Amino acid sequence: MSKNIIDLQPSTNIYATYQRYSYKPPYAVAEFVDNSTASYFNNEQKLENFYKKNNKEYSLRIYIIYGTNEKGQRYLRIRDNAMGMELEEFKRAITLANPPEDRQGRNEFGMGLKTAACWFSKKWTVKTSKLGSKNEYNFTLDIEKMSNTNNHNFEMEYETIEVNAGAHYTEIILENLNKYFASKNEKEKLVNHLTGMYRKDILSKKIKIYWIEDKNGEYWTDIEGKRFENDQLKMIEPFDFKEPELRYLKNNEIKGVNEGLLKKEISFSVINPNNSKEYHVYGYVGILKVGSRTNSGFALLRRGRVIEGALADGYRPKELVGDASTFAYQRIIGELNLDNFPVNQAKDSFSWDDGLEEIFKYKLREEIDEYIKIASNLRKVEPAKKVSDINAKLTQESQNKSIQMIQNTIESNILDNNSEFKKVVLEKQENLNSVYSFETVSQTKKLNFMVNDSESPKNWIDIKIDKNENYTVILNIEHKALKPFSEKAEFIIFMKTFTTAYAASLFILENENNSKMIDSRKLTRQINDMLLEYSESETQ
Repeated sequence: MSKNIIDLQPSTNIYATYQRYSYKPPYAVAEFVDNSTASYFNNEQKLENFYKKNNKEYSLRIYIIYGTNEKGQRYLRIRDNAMGMELEEFKRAITLANPPEDRQGRNEFGMGLKTAACWFSKKWTVKTSKLGSKNEYNFTLDIEKMSNTNNHNFEMEYETIEVNAGAHYTEIILENLNKYFASKNEKEKLVNHLTGMYRKDILSKKIKIYWIEDKNGEYWTDIEGKRFENDQLKMIEPFDFKEPELRYLKNNEIKGVNEGLLKKEISFSVINPNNSKEYHVYGYVGILKVGSRTNSGFALLRRGRVIEGALADGYRPKELVGDASTFAYQRIIGELNLDNFPVNQAKDSFSWDDGLEEIFKYKLREEIDEYIKIASNLRKVEPAKKVSDINAKLTQESQNKSIQMIQNTIESNILDNNSEFKKVVLEKQENLNSVYSFETVSQTKKLNFMVNDSESPKNWIDIKIDKNENYTVILNIEHKALKPFSEKAEFIIFMKTFTTAYAASLFILENENNSKMIDSRKLTRQINDMLLEYSESETQ
């Protein structure tokens, strides 16, 4: 091992300022992944040839490891098996104002490693060795230590260690963290965002990205919390991106539109009027098989990596697809490559506030106008109805529990308030639809509850009374007011409870009063009582 000197120019105080950089965690981690994938793409043939000579297959593997060190401090480590760096590349990577010679890759600015490392941590280390070299270069930057020195043109040491010529890797170790992943939800958001961001790489099967959590050196877990012993690390699965399922249009389903998969390749160019530069766009627009406010919208990629629209935040400005209540908003999906468009330093959005975005949206709207019209006129896919989708998410146990609670609540209220009623029976239950029988001394009346998912209903609830005074209550979950929440099974169970309480309250009060005139205050109290009893029974 030998120690050498590197001059960090310009002033070392600049490194500390990156802690205030405007990053979001997925985009900060993406800086390291960008460097790994850029190294891979620049040396893909060399790496594959090396492994072929040794009768092995090669794929780029990027490990994102989050854990606790021997001092009990949290750390984040990113390690890859890309080409690695020789001395001049290594120096360029850790010094400022030193971009790569090739500016066409994902690491074009040559700043990502420094800015992201300083944003995440107060101390970071880079270790790297290039395929064919026998040297590993090792450099640590301690921002707090560096900030306490008066020498602002700081010369720092890096180590050179002899290694096997077949070794090739880069490892970034972030310690004394400024940013943490405190909850499982935060970790899942990070993994899901990165999965969406690097979808093209993941689908190629040539690049594998992993999240691994180090549990105090005793064992490891994946993003689901599944435990792996030290000799089981190879069993952890890489990120997996599932392509959206698109709608297949049947013959004569929409007049004038041919049968086939609703996916269209598009390509166009826009000119920035400020500098007369031409920007090219290519990709596809499609229509989802099942509409979704979460999964719809465009992913905007640059050089194979998503810049905007990676996860549940698809690019869907109102000028293109309308607001969240429209079918176009819920159904239009696509991927667009904007390879030569300018991006900001963090690579989390495009730099097009000079009017370029407005021109882009105008041209894109022209390209997708036909699909906007198709999306607006499509009817739902049968038999994949929302009711059955929701029902599939619910365990039979949870449904039975909910049904029993509703039955008990109705029964106790009716028997307490009207001595004519003797018994309440759940006569029929099919998924979310129920039929309750209310037995009196002289007759039996029924309350039929149904969940309806036909599109564009006029009312959120319909209550029908037949000549025998049997009630049919229909909850229309596709109503505009309910639609933003209607994909959640728990919401439908709640609405079933509320709607049943509402209808049963009407039922009770009408049978108390022969004139059929209902006091609105009594109705409100009755609903409140039923919902309160329901909620109390749920917590027992």
